[in-house]
Amino acid sequence: MLRTLKRSSASLTNRLPAFLNDEKRAKVLVSSSRCIYRNLALEQWLYENATFSPGSPGILLMWWNGPAVVIGRHQNPWVECSLNAVAKFGVTLARRNSGGGTVYHDTISGTAAKIGHQKAYHHCTILVDVNTTILHQVLGGRCSNIESKATSSVRASVKNLKELCPHLTIETLSASLAARFNSQHQEHATKTRSDNCIHLINPSEDHFPGINAMCEKLHCWDWIFGCTPRFTIRGSFPTPTSCTGVLDLGDALGRNEVLKVELKCYHGQIEDVRLVPTLRRHGLLQAVMDEICGTRFVQSEIAEVFRRIKDSDPENSAFIEYLSRCLLTLVGNAQM
Repeated sequence: MLRTLKRSSASLTNRLPAFLNDEKRAKVLVSSSRCIYRNLALEQWLYENATFSPGSPGILLMWWNGPAVVIGRHQNPWVECSLNAVAKFGVTLARRNSGGGTVYHDTISGTAAKIGHQKAYHHCTILVDVNTTILHQVLGGRCSNIESKATSSVRASVKNLKELCPHLTIETLSASLAARFNSQHQEHATKTRSDNCIHLINPSEDHFPGINAMCEKLHCWDWIFGCTPRFTIRGSFPTPTSCTGVLDLGDALGRNEVLKVELKCYHGQIEDVRLVPTLRRHGLLQAVMDEICGTRFVQSEIAEVFRRIKDSDPENSAFIEYLSRCLLTLVGNAQM
Protein backbone atom coordinates (compact mmCIF):
# COMPACT_ATOMS: atom_id res chain seq x y z
CA MET A 1 0.00 0.00 0.00
CA LEU A 2 1.38 3.39 -0.96
CA ARG A 3 0.21 6.72 0.36
CA THR A 4 1.41 10.20 -0.50
CA LEU A 5 0.31 12.93 1.88
CA LYS A 6 0.58 16.68 1.56
CA ARG A 7 -0.76 19.48 3.67
CA SER A 8 -0.29 23.23 3.66
CA SER A 9 -0.24 24.82 7.10
CA ALA A 10 1.60 27.60 8.89
CA SER A 11 2.09 25.88 12.24
CA LEU A 12 3.52 22.60 13.47
CA THR A 13 1.90 20.43 16.11
CA ASN A 14 3.88 19.17 19.08
CA ARG A 15 2.22 15.77 18.60
CA LEU A 16 4.42 14.94 15.63
CA PRO A 17 7.32 12.49 15.95
CA ALA A 18 10.59 14.40 15.70
CA PHE A 19 11.55 13.18 12.22
CA LEU A 20 8.36 14.67 10.77
CA ASN A 21 9.37 18.20 11.76
CA ASP A 22 11.90 18.44 8.92
CA GLU A 23 9.57 19.71 6.20
CA LYS A 24 12.19 20.32 3.53
CA ARG A 25 13.30 16.72 3.06
CA ALA A 26 11.38 13.96 1.38
CA LYS A 27 10.34 11.33 3.91
CA VAL A 28 9.37 7.69 3.46
CA LEU A 29 7.53 5.95 6.28
CA VAL A 30 7.34 2.16 6.34
CA SER A 31 4.91 0.74 8.89
CA SER A 32 6.00 -2.27 10.93
CA SER A 33 2.36 -3.25 11.50
CA ARG A 34 0.63 -5.89 9.37
CA CYS A 35 -2.85 -4.94 10.66
CA ILE A 36 -4.99 -3.17 8.07
CA TYR A 37 -6.96 -1.28 10.73
CA ARG A 38 -3.83 0.09 12.38
CA ASN A 39 -2.29 1.08 9.06
CA LEU A 40 -5.48 2.85 7.96
CA ALA A 41 -5.50 4.57 11.35
CA LEU A 42 -1.88 5.65 10.80
CA GLU A 43 -2.86 7.14 7.46
CA GLN A 44 -5.70 9.07 9.10
CA TRP A 45 -3.46 10.19 11.97
CA LEU A 46 -0.94 11.65 9.56
CA TYR A 47 -3.72 13.28 7.54
CA GLU A 48 -5.03 15.02 10.64
CA ASN A 49 -1.73 15.91 12.31
CA ALA A 50 1.14 16.20 9.83
CA THR A 51 1.83 19.70 8.51
CA PHE A 52 3.71 20.80 5.41
CA SER A 53 4.78 24.16 4.06
CA PRO A 54 3.92 25.00 0.45
CA GLY A 55 6.34 23.21 -1.85
CA SER A 56 7.17 20.52 0.68
CA PRO A 57 7.77 17.10 -0.92
CA GLY A 58 5.29 15.48 1.47
CA ILE A 59 5.40 11.90 2.73
CA LEU A 60 5.40 8.51 1.07
CA LEU A 61 3.74 6.00 3.41
CA MET A 62 4.09 2.27 2.70
CA TRP A 63 2.72 -0.81 4.40
CA TRP A 64 1.66 -4.38 3.68
CA ASN A 65 -0.92 -6.44 5.54
CA GLY A 66 -2.31 -9.89 5.90
CA PRO A 67 -5.04 -10.68 3.32
CA ALA A 68 -7.64 -7.90 3.44
CA VAL A 69 -10.52 -6.48 1.45
CA VAL A 70 -10.70 -2.70 1.74
CA ILE A 71 -13.85 -0.97 0.53
CA GLY A 72 -14.20 2.72 -0.19
CA ARG A 73 -15.91 5.05 2.26
CA HIS A 74 -19.15 5.20 0.26
CA GLN A 75 -19.42 1.54 -0.74
CA ASN A 76 -21.67 -1.38 0.19
CA PRO A 77 -19.79 -4.40 1.62
CA TRP A 78 -22.69 -6.74 0.81
CA VAL A 79 -22.27 -5.77 -2.85
CA GLU A 80 -18.51 -5.49 -3.13
CA CYS A 81 -17.38 -8.84 -1.74
CA SER A 82 -18.50 -12.27 -0.66
CA LEU A 83 -18.81 -12.03 3.12
CA ASN A 84 -19.02 -15.82 3.30
CA ALA A 85 -15.68 -16.15 1.48
CA VAL A 86 -14.18 -13.42 3.67
CA ALA A 87 -15.07 -15.46 6.75
CA LYS A 88 -14.09 -18.81 5.21
CA PHE A 89 -10.57 -17.73 4.24
CA GLY A 90 -9.90 -15.50 7.24
CA VAL A 91 -9.69 -12.35 5.13
CA THR A 92 -10.05 -9.07 7.02
CA LEU A 93 -12.74 -6.63 5.85
CA ALA A 94 -12.13 -2.90 6.32
CA ARG A 95 -13.65 0.40 5.22
CA ARG A 96 -11.22 3.24 4.56
CA ASN A 97 -11.82 6.97 4.93
CA SER A 98 -11.21 7.78 1.27
CA GLY A 99 -13.62 7.17 -1.58
CA GLY A 100 -13.12 4.99 -4.64
CA GLY A 101 -13.49 1.28 -5.22
CA THR A 102 -12.74 -1.95 -3.42
CA VAL A 103 -9.26 -3.48 -3.43
CA TYR A 104 -7.80 -6.76 -2.24
CA HIS A 105 -4.50 -6.06 -0.51
CA ASP A 106 -2.31 -5.81 -2.19
CA THR A 107 -3.26 -5.32 -5.85
CA ILE A 108 -2.36 -3.01 -8.70
CA SER A 109 -5.42 -0.82 -8.59
CA GLY A 110 -6.84 2.42 -9.81
CA THR A 111 -5.97 5.37 -7.62
CA ALA A 112 -8.22 7.15 -5.15
CA ALA A 113 -7.85 10.12 -2.86
CA LYS A 114 -9.17 12.05 0.10
CA ILE A 115 -9.01 15.78 -0.51
CA GLY A 116 -9.60 18.42 2.15
CA HIS A 117 -9.34 22.21 2.10
CA GLN A 118 -5.59 22.35 2.75
CA LYS A 119 -4.63 18.69 2.84
CA ALA A 120 -4.99 15.55 0.79
CA TYR A 121 -3.74 12.04 0.33
CA HIS A 122 -3.60 9.94 -2.80
CA HIS A 123 -3.18 6.19 -2.85
CA CYS A 124 -2.98 3.00 -4.84
CA THR A 125 -2.17 -0.63 -4.11
CA ILE A 126 0.33 -3.06 -5.62
CA LEU A 127 -0.09 -6.82 -5.85
CA VAL A 128 3.20 -8.63 -5.31
CA ASP A 129 2.45 -12.21 -4.30
CA VAL A 130 -1.06 -13.15 -3.12
CA ASN A 131 -3.30 -16.19 -3.53
CA THR A 132 -5.33 -15.13 -6.56
CA THR A 133 -7.74 -18.05 -6.14
CA ILE A 134 -8.87 -16.63 -2.81
CA LEU A 135 -8.86 -13.13 -4.27
CA HIS A 136 -11.32 -14.11 -7.02
CA GLN A 137 -13.58 -15.98 -4.60
CA VAL A 138 -13.70 -13.04 -2.22
CA LEU A 139 -14.31 -10.42 -4.90
CA GLY A 140 -15.91 -12.65 -7.52
CA GLY A 141 -19.68 -12.49 -7.13
CA ARG A 142 -22.19 -9.75 -6.58
CA CYS A 143 -25.71 -10.07 -5.22
CA SER A 144 -27.93 -9.18 -8.17
CA ASN A 145 -30.95 -8.44 -5.97
CA ILE A 146 -29.45 -5.38 -4.26
CA GLU A 147 -30.24 -1.91 -5.55
CA SER A 148 -28.01 0.85 -4.23
CA LYS A 149 -26.58 4.24 -5.11
CA ALA A 150 -23.35 3.40 -3.31
CA THR A 151 -20.12 3.74 -5.28
CA SER A 152 -19.55 0.62 -7.39
CA SER A 153 -16.14 -0.85 -8.10
CA VAL A 154 -14.86 -1.30 -11.65
CA ARG A 155 -13.74 -4.90 -12.15
CA ALA A 156 -10.32 -5.48 -13.72
CA SER A 157 -7.98 -8.40 -14.25
CA VAL A 158 -4.91 -8.59 -12.00
CA LYS A 159 -1.56 -10.37 -11.92
CA ASN A 160 1.11 -10.86 -9.27
CA LEU A 161 4.30 -8.92 -9.98
CA LYS A 162 6.16 -12.01 -8.83
CA GLU A 163 4.88 -13.82 -11.92
CA LEU A 164 6.85 -11.32 -13.99
CA CYS A 165 9.85 -11.10 -11.65
CA PRO A 166 10.19 -14.30 -9.56
CA HIS A 167 12.90 -12.90 -7.27
CA LEU A 168 10.90 -9.80 -6.30
CA THR A 169 9.99 -9.31 -2.63
CA ILE A 170 7.86 -6.69 -0.95
CA GLU A 171 10.94 -5.45 0.90
CA THR A 172 13.01 -4.91 -2.26
CA LEU A 173 10.08 -3.30 -4.04
CA SER A 174 9.44 -0.89 -1.17
CA ALA A 175 13.14 0.04 -1.05
CA SER A 176 13.12 0.81 -4.78
CA LEU A 177 9.99 2.92 -4.46
CA ALA A 178 11.48 4.81 -1.53
CA ALA A 179 14.67 5.55 -3.47
CA ARG A 180 12.67 6.75 -6.46
CA PHE A 181 10.48 8.98 -4.30
CA ASN A 182 13.54 10.48 -2.65
CA SER A 183 15.35 11.15 -5.94
CA GLN A 184 12.20 12.70 -7.38
CA HIS A 185 11.82 15.20 -4.55
CA GLN A 186 15.37 15.67 -3.29
CA GLU A 187 18.00 17.45 -5.36
CA HIS A 188 21.34 15.65 -5.66
CA ALA A 189 19.92 12.55 -3.92
CA THR A 190 22.41 9.82 -3.12
CA LYS A 191 21.93 6.27 -1.87
CA THR A 192 23.00 7.40 1.60
CA ARG A 193 20.49 10.19 1.62
CA SER A 194 17.87 7.83 0.30
CA ASP A 195 18.51 5.44 3.17
CA ASN A 196 18.33 8.31 5.65
CA CYS A 197 14.91 9.37 4.42
CA ILE A 198 13.38 5.94 5.18
CA HIS A 199 11.83 5.55 8.63
CA LEU A 200 10.56 2.20 9.89
CA ILE A 201 7.80 3.18 12.28
CA ASN A 202 5.68 1.41 14.86
CA PRO A 203 2.16 2.91 14.69
CA SER A 204 1.60 2.60 18.43
CA GLU A 205 -0.16 4.88 20.90
CA ASP A 206 3.21 5.87 22.40
CA HIS A 207 4.48 7.24 19.10
CA PHE A 208 1.17 8.48 17.66
CA PRO A 209 -1.14 9.59 20.51
CA GLY A 210 -4.80 8.94 19.70
CA ILE A 211 -4.15 6.25 17.09
CA ASN A 212 -5.69 3.49 19.23
CA ALA A 213 -9.07 5.24 19.22
CA MET A 214 -8.86 5.63 15.44
CA CYS A 215 -8.01 1.95 15.09
CA GLU A 216 -10.95 0.89 17.26
CA LYS A 217 -13.35 2.97 15.16
CA LEU A 218 -12.11 1.42 11.91
CA HIS A 219 -12.48 -2.07 13.42
CA CYS A 220 -16.09 -1.74 14.63
CA TRP A 221 -19.27 -2.95 12.90
CA ASP A 222 -20.78 0.54 12.97
CA TRP A 223 -17.99 1.79 10.70
CA ILE A 224 -17.49 -1.20 8.39
CA PHE A 225 -21.19 -1.98 7.87
CA GLY A 226 -23.02 0.86 9.60
CA CYS A 227 -21.72 3.52 7.21
CA THR A 228 -23.25 1.76 4.20
CA PRO A 229 -25.45 4.04 2.07
CA ARG A 230 -29.15 3.20 1.77
CA PHE A 231 -29.90 0.07 -0.26
CA THR A 232 -32.84 -2.17 -1.18
CA ILE A 233 -32.78 -5.95 -1.45
CA ARG A 234 -35.60 -8.01 -2.97
CA GLY A 235 -36.55 -11.66 -3.21
CA SER A 236 -39.45 -13.90 -4.24
CA PHE A 237 -40.44 -16.95 -2.21
CA PRO A 238 -42.91 -19.83 -2.80
CA THR A 239 -45.70 -19.59 -0.26
CA PRO A 240 -46.61 -22.78 1.63
CA THR A 241 -50.30 -23.67 1.70
CA SER A 242 -50.40 -23.21 5.46
CA CYS A 243 -49.55 -19.51 5.03
CA THR A 244 -51.71 -18.43 2.08
CA GLY A 245 -54.67 -17.67 4.34
CA VAL A 246 -52.71 -14.85 5.98
CA LEU A 247 -52.12 -13.11 2.65
CA ASP A 248 -54.55 -10.74 0.96
CA LEU A 249 -54.40 -12.64 -2.31
CA GLY A 250 -56.80 -10.84 -4.61
CA ASP A 251 -55.21 -11.05 -8.06
CA ALA A 252 -51.70 -10.35 -6.76
CA LEU A 253 -50.52 -13.93 -6.56
CA GLY A 254 -52.56 -15.28 -9.43
CA ARG A 255 -51.66 -18.91 -9.83
CA ASN A 256 -48.04 -18.58 -8.71
CA GLU A 257 -48.49 -18.26 -4.95
CA VAL A 258 -45.25 -16.33 -4.55
CA LEU A 259 -44.52 -13.77 -1.85
CA LYS A 260 -42.33 -10.85 -2.89
CA VAL A 261 -40.30 -9.35 -0.06
CA GLU A 262 -38.48 -6.02 -0.20
CA LEU A 263 -36.15 -4.78 2.54
CA LYS A 264 -34.84 -1.24 2.71
CA CYS A 265 -31.70 -0.74 4.79
CA TYR A 266 -29.86 2.38 5.88
CA HIS A 267 -26.58 2.46 7.77
CA GLY A 268 -26.70 -1.32 7.97
CA GLN A 269 -30.11 -1.38 9.69
CA ILE A 270 -33.53 -2.40 8.37
CA GLU A 271 -35.78 0.63 7.97
CA ASP A 272 -38.71 -0.78 5.97
CA VAL A 273 -40.29 -4.11 4.96
CA ARG A 274 -42.73 -4.43 2.07
CA LEU A 275 -44.70 -7.51 1.09
CA VAL A 276 -46.60 -8.25 -2.13
CA PRO A 277 -49.30 -9.31 -1.65
CA THR A 278 -49.88 -7.61 1.67
CA LEU A 279 -51.42 -9.28 4.71
CA ARG A 280 -55.10 -9.64 5.52
CA ARG A 281 -54.31 -8.56 9.06
CA HIS A 282 -52.68 -5.16 8.66
CA GLY A 283 -51.90 -5.18 12.36
CA LEU A 284 -49.64 -8.22 11.88
CA LEU A 285 -47.40 -6.45 9.38
CA GLN A 286 -47.28 -3.40 11.63
CA ALA A 287 -46.29 -5.60 14.57
CA VAL A 288 -43.47 -7.05 12.47
CA MET A 289 -42.40 -3.56 11.38
CA ASP A 290 -42.38 -2.25 14.94
CA GLU A 291 -39.99 -5.00 15.98
CA ILE A 292 -37.77 -5.43 12.92
CA CYS A 293 -37.10 -1.79 11.97
CA GLY A 294 -33.82 -0.65 13.48
CA THR A 295 -32.48 -4.21 13.58
CA ARG A 296 -29.04 -4.65 12.04
CA PHE A 297 -28.85 -6.51 8.71
CA VAL A 298 -27.41 -9.55 10.49
CA GLN A 299 -28.94 -13.03 10.41
CA SER A 300 -28.58 -13.80 14.12
CA GLU A 301 -30.18 -10.51 15.18
CA ILE A 302 -33.07 -10.84 12.73
CA ALA A 303 -33.69 -14.41 13.90
CA GLU A 304 -33.84 -13.23 17.52
CA VAL A 305 -36.39 -10.53 16.66
CA PHE A 306 -38.64 -13.05 14.91
CA ARG A 307 -38.44 -15.39 17.89
CA ARG A 308 -39.88 -12.61 20.02
CA ILE A 309 -42.61 -11.85 17.47
CA LYS A 310 -43.60 -15.51 17.23
CA ASP A 311 -43.76 -15.87 21.01
CA SER A 312 -46.08 -12.86 21.25
CA ASP A 313 -48.44 -14.07 18.49
CA PRO A 314 -48.80 -17.88 18.58
CA GLU A 315 -51.90 -17.71 16.37
CA ASN A 316 -49.79 -16.64 13.38
CA SER A 317 -46.63 -18.51 14.33
CA ALA A 318 -46.51 -20.52 11.06
CA PHE A 319 -46.54 -17.39 8.90
CA ILE A 320 -44.11 -15.55 11.17
CA GLU A 321 -41.70 -18.49 10.92
CA TYR A 322 -42.08 -18.45 7.12
CA LEU A 323 -41.48 -14.69 6.90
CA SER A 324 -38.46 -15.10 9.14
CA ARG A 325 -36.98 -17.64 6.72
CA CYS A 326 -37.59 -15.23 3.82
CA LEU A 327 -35.69 -12.40 5.50
CA LEU A 328 -32.88 -14.66 6.65
CA THR A 329 -32.53 -15.96 3.09
CA LEU A 330 -32.23 -12.39 1.78
CA VAL A 331 -29.41 -11.70 4.24
CA GLY A 332 -27.77 -15.01 3.36
CA ASN A 333 -27.96 -14.25 -0.37
CA ALA A 334 -26.33 -10.87 0.25
CA GLN A 335 -23.39 -12.61 1.92
CA MET A 336 -22.73 -15.09 -0.89
